[in-house]
Formats: sequence, C-alpha cells, structure tokens
Amino acid sequence: MPNIIDQQAIPPDTASSIEKLEALANGEKLADGGKKNKKPGSQSVWRTIAKYIVWQLIALLVVEMVLACAGLGEEELFAIDKELGMTHMTDKSVTWRKEGYARSYLNWDGLRECDVSLAKPPGTYRVALLGDSMVEGLQVPLEETFGQRLQKELTKKLGRPVQVINFGTSGYSTVQEALLMKRKVFRYAPDMVLLGYDARDMFENWSTPDQSLANVRPYALKLPGQKLVIDNSSVTTWLKTPRAKFLTTIGWIRNHSRIWGLVSAAETEAGFHNPVYATLIALCTQPGKTIRKLAVQARDPKVWKDSFDGLVALATPSFKIQFFDPPKKTVIPDLAVSSEVGPAIAKEKLGATEKPKDKEKAKEPEISAADAAANKKAAGIFIKLMKNTLDALVLDMQADCRKHGAVLCVQALPSRATLSPIAGMDATTYGLDYEGEVKVLETICAKDNVPFIDALKPATAYSKQDQEKLYYSAHLTAAGHEYLARVLSPFLVEQIASTSGGH
Repeated sequence: MPNIIDQQAIPPDTASSIEKLEALANGEKLADGGKKNKKPGSQSVWRTIAKYIVWQLIALLVVEMVLACAGLGEEELFAIDKELGMTHMTDKSVTWRKEGYARSYLNWDGLRECDVSLAKPPGTYRVALLGDSMVEGLQVPLEETFGQRLQKELTKKLGRPVQVINFGTSGYSTVQEALLMKRKVFRYAPDMVLLGYDARDMFENWSTPDQSLANVRPYALKLPGQKLVIDNSSVTTWLKTPRAKFLTTIGWIRNHSRIWGLVSAAETEAGFHNPVYATLIALCTQPGKTIRKLAVQARDPKVWKDSFDGLVALATPSFKIQFFDPPKKTVIPDLAVSSEVGPAIAKEKLGATEKPKDKEKAKEPEISAADAAANKKAAGIFIKLMKNTLDALVLDMQADCRKHGAVLCVQALPSRATLSPIAGMDATTYGLDYEGEVKVLETICAKDNVPFIDALKPATAYSKQDQEKLYYSAHLTAAGHEYLARVLSPFLVEQIASTSGGH
C-alpha cells in the first residue's frame, strides 16, 4: 500500500519510530541510540582479514599436529651458543632420517638419556662420553648406541651399577669438547671421561664458520713457548652476521616448529650441494669477502654457466622425506672440514669431492719445484701447530679431570674414510690421512700418560663386506655401535679396575 502519510506533519519522535520500523523491515540491525549500523565497509574488510588470519593459524596448527604425529620436521637440534658456537636444544624431539632412522628426545639438559639426574646414585660408576656425531649416534635408537651397550656390559662384568652419559654433539672439535666438559660434564660428577677422536678433529680446532651451523666453532692454538689460547672471536663475529641474527630471532620457532624443521632440512641440503644457495648464504654471513670473491669469479664464463645450473636446481624441488634406511649409495653429510680452514685444505677438499662433468681427469695446475717445496714446508709448519694444539688440549682436559676426581681416556673412532672409503672420504689434510692422525694422537697420549685405545685398528682386519656393514654412509649402524662397544669393553673394564678399585 503506498505511503500516503505526510512525513512533514508527523512529530519528530513519531518519524523516528517509523524509520526504525522501516529499518527492521529491511533486516538492518540497530545500534545503541537508535541509529542504524554502518553498512558493510571498512569494518567488514577488517573482519575478513581477521578471519583469514585465524584460519591460517588454525591451518598451521593442523599441519604442525600432522607433522608431529608423523615425526617429520624434527631434525633441527642445534641451539646457538655464544661460547661453543652451538649446543643441543633442550626439551626437543628429534627424528633422524639422513642416515638410518631413529627417534630421540633431548631432555632439559640436551641429553638423550632422559632418566639421568645431576646427582650420581650411590655406588654408581659414571662414564661421560665426549665426541662429535660419531659418538652422538643419532642415526640409531638410543638403546643401540655403543654407550648404552657399554652401560649394560660394564654393569654385568663389574658387578656394580655403571652409568654411561653421552655428551657427543655433531660437528664438535676437540676444543668444543674441552669447553663442554668444563661447563656441563663435571656437574654430573663422572668418574671417567672418554674422549672420542674422529677424522680431522685436530684441524677443526682452527677453522672458520661456513654455511653450516655445525661448523661454527671457537679457535684453539698453541704457539711454541706460549700457553694454549682458546678464542671464541670467530663465534662472536659470526653472531653479528645477518644469518645469525635471523636464526637467533626465530629461536623459539626453530625449537618448536616442525614446518620450520622441514624448511631447515631442505635449506641445509641446498647449502651443501647447491652453489647458488651456498653463495646466497655466504653473502648473508660474510658479505664483504663474498662480494670481492664474486667480482673475481665474474670474469670466468664457466662461473656464469654453473650459476645458471644452480638456479635451475634451486627452483627444482629436491627435498625427499626419508622414512626408512637409505640405500647404500647416499650423500655424505657433515664430513668435510670447512673450506675456510686454509688454502691447501680447500684445494684438497675440492679435489676429493668435485669431479668434472665430462668425466675427464681434472688437470692439476702446474707448480714450480720451488713453490712445491714452499707449500710442503708451510704444510709441515701448520700440521706441527695443530699437533701442539691437540697436545695442549689433551693435557688441559687431563688436568681438569684430575681436579674433579675423574680419569681421562681417549679413543680413536673407527672412521670409514680409512676402512671403506667412498667418494669424498679419501682426501688427506695437508698430506696427513686419518691413520696418520691416529698415530699423532697415540703419541700424544703416550707422552702425557693418558690411557688410549685405537678402536679403528681391529676393523682393519675385517673383510670389505663386513666393514661396510658398520656404516650407513659416514656414521655407524647398529652393527657399528655393537662393534665399538665390543672393542671398548675390555679396555674400560681394565681402566675402571685400576683406578682405586673403580672408586
């Protein structure tokens, strides 16, 4: 029915009531004071944005829950440390798939042995293990590591409780192990500290950081006639880089997000195997040095071709989820020393790992006899410095152990580089192979009266087939850990029995 009411003749309050009724009839909501709400506009835009953010957060939480159930994205395990470079994260689930398959949990102090307390149980003999990833043993379940095997075997043989605590950390050098011992190990009151030596440890005491967080280390150096110097300036300098600042800022995300874990795993893979990505990381870590290096390399046409190939590879998805043990032929992680250690080390590293695409033998640059002699002399001086530094570190660790009522023992770990080398493992460092390093270590321990065992030697008598069973690619299988426990057991029984009745 047409509206025939003269609006001008209706009192204001009545007109207002009619407006309200018309608004209600049109389905519009009224705000306080009788005024109509604003039609969809700026408020609806913000409401839509808020809903979008909420749903995105819900989606991320769902993905995190799915990844948690599947144990994916749990290979991130390093927390940045101002003194050591990095340490284990705490209260962190770790599922290892790079070699082997094992699920672990790092407790409040970054240890896999979650049932260990600071206070030593009465009558218990404690052994603390120090070393790098070979000792850490994340590739196998905790109960299959040589440390836990030793714990059961020693308890049985000695007729008393023996507790073995593993402080091994991927990428650690001897200087990092010495610092970790001072900071953490002695709080657990060990009766024995068993130091594991792995290939190139003595050279890692003097290496600068690169794209891998596992290679951020402090320096150690013993010059003739001077005291041992431990300097963490390399760590503090690295912490000022954009990459370090970014990783520090997202520390909570690195520790808790499995989505980030997947991103980090792919990023680590690209950092080691994609030259373009490695260059990008270098620009974030050492911008000035990298720019100068790129300026020189830009004159070589081959560099541009390699860069294009790297960009193609970077754009091609290459990350694969490994659920089970990898095949025999697999990429070797965390083996080579940083290429920044020195010119000669960098040349040998590249010579061992990089092959021409045309499969022709790489032509070595011609060098004069005088230059060759000078290089040999420089290599000899450097190796001597590294030997003296290792000797000083062992002596320092021995003194610390005695001060805390513990015995220091040293083992040379069974490196595949000697037993059954595969591509990238057969390079020497300044002409010194791993067996040469073991001889150096044995000589140092004999001079310093430090109990030493060569856990490499027994395996040299094995057949190639049996040697290969000890390893995945670079790290020990369950069979390898069983071998190591079998070799160490009689040695440790003897040492424990000879130290004041085993305390």
